[in-house]
Amino acid sequence: MVGAVIHDTDKHQFTIDIGDYCAYLAYSDMGYKVIDIYTTYVPEALRGQNIAAELVAAAIDFVKQNNLKIITTCSYVERYIERKGLQALVQEA
Repeated sequence: MVGAVIHDTDKHQFTIDIGDYCAYLAYSDMGYKVIDIYTTYVPEALRGQNIAAELVAAAIDFVKQNNLKIITTCSYVERYIERKGLQALVQEA
């Protein structure tokens, strides 16, 4: 892990602060035990260090612990879920 992942439930974000940089994953609470993960951002200077994967892993843990489903508006999250075989967590249309 490159830094501690912090979950801010009020802002609906998972963040990792590294020096002057902040990487984050943001989601919306859609109700009915569904969240829409709509963006993952890692500053260019920090890319290639698996930071986005750390953020998504933390969000996935949150989803599992709370029996939630995910809408994957964020393409990175969609690819992560496919690679990890986690399609069961995705809300069906």
